[in-house]
Amino acid sequence: MIAVNGIGFWAPGFAGLGAFRAGEADRDLTMPKCEVVTARARRGTSRIGRMLAEVTTQAAADASVDLGAVPTVYASAWGEIDIMINLLGQIADGDVGLSPLRFKHSVHNSASGMVSIAAGNRTFSTALAAGRKTFEQGVLEALTYLTTTDADHVILAVAEDRLPAPLDRFGEYEALAVAFCFGTDAREGAHGTLSFPKRTGEPFRPDLPELYAENPTAFALPVLDALANPEGAEGLALSAAPRPFAIDVLSAEQSRTEP
Repeated sequence: MIAVNGIGFWAPGFAGLGAFRAGEADRDLTMPKCEVVTARARRGTSRIGRMLAEVTTQAAADASVDLGAVPTVYASAWGEIDIMINLLGQIADGDVGLSPLRFKHSVHNSASGMVSIAAGNRTFSTALAAGRKTFEQGVLEALTYLTTTDADHVILAVAEDRLPAPLDRFGEYEALAVAFCFGTDAREGAHGTLSFPKRTGEPFRPDLPELYAENPTAFALPVLDALANPEGAEGLALSAAPRPFAIDVLSAEQSRTEP
């Protein structure tokens, strides 16, 4: 079983998982603090870049791992789409004087580079996209790395911002970012454990919150719920695919009693 030693969470109105679970929304909270990155380095960054940096930092702190040494996997279906649409709009309008700063942050691994530079992290880091299967593939990437290398921890950060026009016809949802710090062994205060993903024809598919239902990151929410549920969950689907990869989740209470 894989230990979940740290969790990060951010959504508009909710600075962390505790506030989200308590339903204590701060309507003035529209941008993550992203304090790991200097104010100068944050110039030209998008909200999704800051979201990914924020939850990665939270997960590392929660697990008491060194952000400057832990491997990272970043996952987003659309990535830096807001910056890209803005740049393409400028080109369409005949403005070829694109901002180098904005262009630098338009690449899919922008958050990976931003956090790695800020934390001085020279270890493994990657960024991926897989549409509605992005969370599923992110989990597979992170856990495969953890179980096939000598790493003792890896952080998976997955996020999606609201889609800008004209792409909003592909889904209307609220922004959401979640991170997990997975470990080979459970540390004090671990949130629980989970199995390596396996394909299943009869997955458990809990309903997703309406506000986030079309957000590819929303598939992380049932995992958070299962970790907080004393009974955990069996065969929890990681995507909406007909035969998705699924995991068994044990809560912290169950993990402590497992042989």
